[in-house]
Amino acid sequence: MHLDGTIRYWLARLVSGLVALGLAGCSRPTPPGPSPPAAPSPGPLAGVTVVLDPGHGGADAGAVRNGVCEAALTYRTAVELADAIRRQGGRVMFTVRSRTLAPQLVLTEPAPERPRDAVLAVNGQPLRLRRGDSPRFLWQRAAVARRLWLSCSPSVGGRAVLFFLSLHYDDFHRSSVQGGLVCVDRRMKSVPTLARLLAAQFCADGLARPDIYHGLRGVAASRLGVLDPKYNPVPQRALLELATISNEADARCAADPDWRRGIIARITDALIAAHQGVQ
Repeated sequence: MHLDGTIRYWLARLVSGLVALGLAGCSRPTPPGPSPPAAPSPGPLAGVTVVLDPGHGGADAGAVRNGVCEAALTYRTAVELADAIRRQGGRVMFTVRSRTLAPQLVLTEPAPERPRDAVLAVNGQPLRLRRGDSPRFLWQRAAVARRLWLSCSPSVGGRAVLFFLSLHYDDFHRSSVQGGLVCVDRRMKSVPTLARLLAAQFCADGLARPDIYHGLRGVAASRLGVLDPKYNPVPQRALLELATISNEADARCAADPDWRRGIIARITDALIAAHQGVQ
């Protein structure tokens, strides 16, 4: 299918409901060149808070396939993305606390470490769980997002400028399946601008696989409630499955810092464009 047709088709599916778009697969995005000097203050994301929710952590390793651990990758991707956002003038908050989210890790680039110490947190303060609750329940991460939404101070026209991104790496029972997903909850009244721009960005770069579709209506909140409007009121929110690590080529890409830099550059571009679009 011609690329322009692919973009039009999947943007139409996004408008109609939940979309899961294939992203990187074994395709290797061209990494950006040497980082330019930091943008002059205030930067294109000035006044914006981005809540990053790195998937899994603590006792929950997520998927472990082809020699890579999902939790290690999601936390490393989160800290690298946070660095890129801050360079553009944005503020970053996490739904979890872990030493693996330390900013200096971006400079040293050691191998991703599994975040065994991760706990759900609001503004760095551990979140007290009710008896029987588990950090694996994603709706609790959405509850963290709700608290941040209510307390967020940066605003434009009286509205908080807040974006929410949950970061994951996918696992599939067929090793031939490749690529990532951009997911939104079809219970939302409209598709978030951020999700639409992320889909368009990856399609335009030729990194999309528009042949995997997942419907998540009615999925238990304990699994994907991080996007459920009942728990997460942030309008501009999405869940990203950045690659499918059950595929050997995807697993190699995900573990490659240069590959992640290419993906992060595209996410940052989408955040900047979304901020301009929702002002």
